[in-house]
Amino acid sequence: HQHFLEKENESNIYSNESKNNILPGGTQTGNMMHELLEYLDFETIRISSSPENWLKQPCVYEKIDSIRERHNRSKETIPIIAEIIWKTMRTNVRLGTYEDSEQVELASCKKNLCEVDFYFPIPSNDSFVSKDLEELKKEAELQLGDWNVDKGFVRGSIDFVFEHNSRIYLIDWKSNMLKDYHPKTLENEVSKHYMLQLQIYTLATSYWFNLDSKEKFEKRFGGVLYIFLRGMLQREGVFFFRPVWSDLLDYEKILSIEKY
Repeated sequence: HQHFLEKENESNIYSNESKNNILPGGTQTGNMMHELLEYLDFETIRISSSPENWLKQPCVYEKIDSIRERHNRSKETIPIIAEIIWKTMRTNVRLGTYEDSEQVELASCKKNLCEVDFYFPIPSNDSFVSKDLEELKKEAELQLGDWNVDKGFVRGSIDFVFEHNSRIYLIDWKSNMLKDYHPKTLENEVSKHYMLQLQIYTLATSYWFNLDSKEKFEKRFGGVLYIFLRGMLQREGVFFFRPVWSDLLDYEKILSIEKY
């Protein structure tokens, strides 16, 4: 693939909008990006000086080439995919909503987990305690939107979990093609499409880490980040939200109502 690599710098002559057009939208691209972010070695990103330098490592090129081929993306998308992933992991991400909020480079976060499966009970609704247990189980076997609910438990997985300064943060990767990746656009997109997901992820993490009091939750839970990967080409595309304890209690109420 040396000949191809010699031409990869040509991708830099394209605008970010053109690059996003070369990499088509849709489920295939989303699945491909998730798979790459799950299986690529972030250490190789951390020690490389640029997307081009990173892609010259044979193991990196071969992994991207293999996965993009399986998802029917063209060979010309390889340097664009590499640039998106490298910039996502090497851009300082703000862990807050203020200009002076702490920032972190994801590739440097040593404590991290990819594709974290969760399985937790839907909060109970006290008004149904008189119902027969079997009847409750039957009612719980439903689809809560796109969520897999089985006998009163929600199943799912979180794309990326990391710990920084003793706080836990959750990331969901999004490959959506948006008109722009400005903060207000991202806020609208998340509030319109992903609020239930944000609530479930927060609840799942509180169960997993036993954050069962206001003190524990507000000390350990850092926040949720939605990272819109295409926006990372111009080093924007990060939506951050940190629920507080009262939000968590509200999420439990909402989920117990949604259940029935």
